Amino acid sequence: MDREDTRLVQTAVLGHPDSWDPVILPIEWQDARRLAVLYKGRGLWCGNFLGGCGQQLTTRVGRIRIPHFAHLPDPTGEAVCTRRSNSRGSADHLFINRDFTAWLREHGAQLHDPEFHGDLHGEIGCEGITLRLQSEGSLIAVALSDMQSGSWLERDEQLRENRPWVTWIFGPGTRMPAPLLERDGYGLRVKCDDHDFTRKVKIGTQIPHAPTEWVDLSDCRLTSSGIVTPQAADLSKRRTIVGTRAATATKEQRLGRERSVSPQRLDQRVNAYLDAAFDACRKKDMRHASAMYAAAAQLIASGQVDDGHLLKRFRTCKLSIDEVTADPSSPRLARRHPQKGPVTRPGLSQAEVKDREMKLDVLIRRMDNLRQARSMSRLNAVVTEAEGILQDFPANQYRYARQRVADKRKWLGDIGAKADVPFPRPSAIGDATRSKRIQARLGPNQQRVWADIAEMINNMSRENTPEGLLRAKATYVDIRFSASELPEDAEDHVLGTVESYRKWLTGNGVFVAQTRAEKRMERMKNAEKIRSKREKATKKLKKKSH
Repeated sequence: MDREDTRLVQTAVLGHPDSWDPVILPIEWQDARRLAVLYKGRGLWCGNFLGGCGQQLTTRVGRIRIPHFAHLPDPTGEAVCTRRSNSRGSADHLFINRDFTAWLREHGAQLHDPEFHGDLHGEIGCEGITLRLQSEGSLIAVALSDMQSGSWLERDEQLRENRPWVTWIFGPGTRMPAPLLERDGYGLRVKCDDHDFTRKVKIGTQIPHAPTEWVDLSDCRLTSSGIVTPQAADLSKRRTIVGTRAATATKEQRLGRERSVSPQRLDQRVNAYLDAAFDACRKKDMRHASAMYAAAAQLIASGQVDDGHLLKRFRTCKLSIDEVTADPSSPRLARRHPQKGPVTRPGLSQAEVKDREMKLDVLIRRMDNLRQARSMSRLNAVVTEAEGILQDFPANQYRYARQRVADKRKWLGDIGAKADVPFPRPSAIGDATRSKRIQARLGPNQQRVWADIAEMINNMSRENTPEGLLRAKATYVDIRFSASELPEDAEDHVLGTVESYRKWLTGNGVFVAQTRAEKRMERMKNAEKIRSKREKATKKLKKKSH
């Protein structure tokens, strides 16, 4: 690093660059200073398993900016860190590995080294973790990114081969595979919460049509069938009777149950089985392909599947299985009918499609903020950009996004162009008379904080450019953080002064949440306006009565 590192790096690893021992720095400066002393001499690193550069870090703990890690200056200027994620959740995969490893060892299990899947130095980061037990060969598969049902079925079958048990756990925001919920009746989830200067793992039990229930990892049990939560144990007891009855059901009874499933859900299940069958054909695994085709045929026999596209895929799958069985070098797989899903115009790669989807999601969120701030010209520009991205996809894709964009376009047409949020006039700390009166009562340390805040406000008033928006937001957050060290009346005065800057940032599409003190100030201003209106109305009534 040939210059000062200005990023707010929140996570690091202890000991050496390839360590699995994560560290997170608290937001409160007192706690951060205490942990900085605790970690002194142990070595803090921008770990390779965090997607970092492997260089040494130091702690930056002050009263103005949020406590964070920073890279040590490099005299040569050759070291460059391209780490993509610096947030508090950027080391969750290491916290998950740490807590699961400790918990399994408490239960007497010996483990192989963990396997971290995905490109740790890429945009997505860690996509999953595999923990293998040495004695039994059983394993825990933690999925931190979405998996298609067909891919999950194939992966699950591979992992379960010659193993006593496999436990699947899915990270926050990932889609739970429908075949897993149908087979087990529940699915397990994992998340990390802040707890006593670290991150603590929570395990959730997701049951269809019910909220996910979260418990500590210590409340779970390790059994001969894998990890069992209290909710999963209760559900398994209830399913025992149902499973016994289902074992004696005839084929007609099973088909009758399939008819009670919604057509949309049936289509999804048939698609998943056909995906798995096509993938097995491509790998010349005809036994698995035939099994997946038979499962899809059983669902179609219920008479509830009437999608012509899906039935055509089903017939194509049968032809592919027959042809590959007769001639393994057959090119039919390259001509199979494509699955219904997000398709794009020719010339767009999968990476380009994903990039457009992420950009579209960001634009839709910005549209909501801009509409709330009534920044018409910027909203019009964002809506136009979103419409341009949607043109790269067929009309039957992303209907929800299209509806949101169409609503904003209609709203712009109904309201018409209005003035944007004006840039606030440069100001140090508002009302000079009140400012001097407050400043006279401050102590020496608070005087320095007051002077720093005044300088930051003046600097922020110069950021009247698109490139300066993010710098202005960071400065605004620093002002709020610094103002909390002042007395209550001084804090209210500062926050009231910079309220116009918050409205300017929001009006330009940069969302800034209000603090409790700012909300209190806004309520006080509104109450003052209402009181002023009532006094004027009372005076008018008195004049009329006279």
